[in-house]
Amino acid sequence: MQKGENKAWDCSGIECRVAKINTMVTNISKGATAHSIDSVYKSLFNDRAEEEKRNLIDFCKNLCSYLDTMGEIFGEFGIDVALDEEDNFWVIEVNVFPSFKGFKQMDYLTYLNIRYNPLLYAKSLTEFEGD
Repeated sequence: MQKGENKAWDCSGIECRVAKINTMVTNISKGATAHSIDSVYKSLFNDRAEEEKRNLIDFCKNLCSYLDTMGEIFGEFGIDVALDEEDNFWVIEVNVFPSFKGFKQMDYLTYLNIRYNPLLYAKSLTEFEGD
């Protein structure tokens, strides 16, 4: 989740991670693989995939809005969320310095946009004008 030049929280990308066989660790550096939300949610929810994706994004936006009340200036979060058997979301952790290695492998254009977006947000907090 990131803020851009409009200073509003937006979902810049979602990656689903699958742990290496016989492990529970979903770190890319430990052998996990990254997959698109669309492919994973289509296999889980079929016709409800887009609705369930919207539910996840709304959940994360609400979490970001809550974290904004903490008195800090945040521009991005990497939110690790698990989904249980009843389709409830569980927050595992919220990273203020997220890694984007999965996007680098999975969707390089999204990776580049994610890396650029914090600069647009930082610029929006200044008095500089123009491109």
